[in-house]
Parts: sequence; structure tokens; C-alpha cells
Amino acid sequence: MENFQERLNRRLELTIMPTEKCNFRCVYCYEDFEIGRMRAPTIAGIKALVRRRVEHHGLKELRVEWFGGEPLLAKGVVLELSRDFHAHSSSGALEMLDCSMTTNGFELTPPVFTELVALGVNFFQISLDGDSDAHDLTRRYASGAGTFHRIYENLLAMKASSFNFTVMMRLHIMPGNEESLMRLSRRLCGDFKGDARFTVFLRDISNLGGKGESLQMITHAEAVRISKLLQAHFEAEGFFVENGVEAEFESQVSVSGLSDSNPAFQSLKESGLRVSHVCYAAKPNHMLIRADGRIGKCTVALGSEGNVVGALAEDGTVALDAGKMKFWTRGFLSGDASELGCPLITRTG
Repeated sequence: MENFQERLNRRLELTIMPTEKCNFRCVYCYEDFEIGRMRAPTIAGIKALVRRRVEHHGLKELRVEWFGGEPLLAKGVVLELSRDFHAHSSSGALEMLDCSMTTNGFELTPPVFTELVALGVNFFQISLDGDSDAHDLTRRYASGAGTFHRIYENLLAMKASSFNFTVMMRLHIMPGNEESLMRLSRRLCGDFKGDARFTVFLRDISNLGGKGESLQMITHAEAVRISKLLQAHFEAEGFFVENGVEAEFESQVSVSGLSDSNPAFQSLKESGLRVSHVCYAAKPNHMLIRADGRIGKCTVALGSEGNVVGALAEDGTVALDAGKMKFWTRGFLSGDASELGCPLITRTG
């Protein structure tokens, strides 16, 4: 039977930022967009890292989350690396390849979507802040223009395809957008009802720093009220809905999909930990690879020096700061639910 370290070697989770630039200027965004497109040495380093893990460390399961910035502004990087990952899967070297993308959806045109799905990128998280009136006020293009109609056209094109994929439509609850969200819910039900490939995630906007520090935030009670109305409406129309408004942690998604037969969940249970949510940043086998080759753990604390835990070399070797890694992954030693749920949370009593 595999021990815990062998399980960690067997599975690698990478969050990759092919660029940290973005074509949107969402009013609540916490990123600074200073780092541009990933360069060749870092791309080569990611390929070599995966190859080394496959050939020498027993890697069998690779999970990749494309993040940004807007990852599709560096479409070439995404496709090049995806082809490399897919080759390991096609050869049988990898038993599981699970690729997803957080994207604003603007550049997810039918040709791009088709290429991505063919390479195994088949889960997309796309945010909407309401119908066009509200969405175009808060999720604007860098020029100030609206973005809703282009995104919605891309969603409709995805629906018209016969591919196997999932789109999680993340609906943001904010002060003043309740009526617009209800209109959007009726539009989504009219256009996507009966297509299980489209799911709904409800979340209120969080203050994660950046320009969002000056934003008015909706009260928790009001966000809960609106989320329950939306959830009831979508579920009555047959949609799968996750309500993240009452989640304790920003990264939390319901673990209802993690059954006892799920290898990741089973691994946690067998390790002796009793938890309901484990943040990606708390996992010892997760790395955030930034566009400049720095390695981090958290996609929110991008400006924190404590979130720079190492660097990736062109040959695929990784230099990690043991002390910083211990901080981020300490929950796996302590079993503390808060440290596992969000390593940035420090208990005071």
C-alpha cells in the first residue's frame, strides 16, 4: 500500500499563470498586471518539471489550472504547454490529466475553445456580474467598453458544440445588482436549461485588496438572501448550483462532489485528517507557477513576499524555501481545519 509521501509523488497540481496581464479592468480586481507573457526558459522549465516527475518520481496524475491575468492573452503558451501535457497522457505515462481554466471568456472564441478541449482543457470558470447593464459597469474592457455580449456569444457557441466540457458560470452578488442578476438568471435558464454542461456558482464580491479596497461591499445577510433566491430559481430549472456565499474561505467550493470513491478525498481520509475543505495552497503537492518563473502557493496573496516560496529553473529543477513551504503546508501536520482551509488564517485563541 502506498504511504502518504508516495501519494504526493503520484499527483502534482499546478496553477500556471502564462501571463499576468489582463484585457479587463474589473473594478474589484486585486491584481497589478505588471508581469507580462511567460518567457521561453520558464515554459521549458515547466515541461522539464513534468517530464522529471513522470520519469523519476512516479507521477501519474497531473492537474493543471490555467490562471492569470487573463490566460488567453498568452494563448500560445497555453497551447504549447497543453500539447506537452496531453502527449504524456496520450502515451499512457499519465493515468489522469485534469485541466481547467479561469477565464473572463472574452477570448474564448469557438476556434480557441475547440483547440483547448481537444487538448484536455475541459473545465472553464467564467464570471458574470449580472445582465449586460450591471456586468458592463464592473467587468469592463481595458478601453472602458462593455464585455457582456462577446462573452455571452461565446457561451452560446459552446452550448451549440457537441464536446464534453463543463462551464461553471460564476455569478457575483454586489450592491445594487440584484435585479440585473434576476434578469440574467431568466436569460440563462432560457438559453442553457437542460444542458448539464453549464453549472452555476454564486458568490459575493470579497475585499481582496487592490482597487477593491474602496468598493462598497454588500452585507453578508443581504448576499445570503439574494443567493438563496437565485439558487432556488436555478435549481427549479434543473441547474446544478453551488452557493459559495456562506463559505468560510475564499477558495472554498463545496466538497459534495468528493465521494468516498474519489482518490483525492480518500487520500485525505486515510491520512487521518478530519476536514471539510482543503485549500489548494495548503497542499504539499501544489505549486503556483507565475509568468516570471517564481513559485508561489496562493493566487490571492500575489504581492506578498511570503508567497514567493521558490523558483523554477529551465531544466525543471525547483528551489524551494523550506521555511515558507512549512508555513503554507503546516495544516497537513497539525490537522487544523482553519490552516487547511486557508493557510493565511492564524488562530489567535
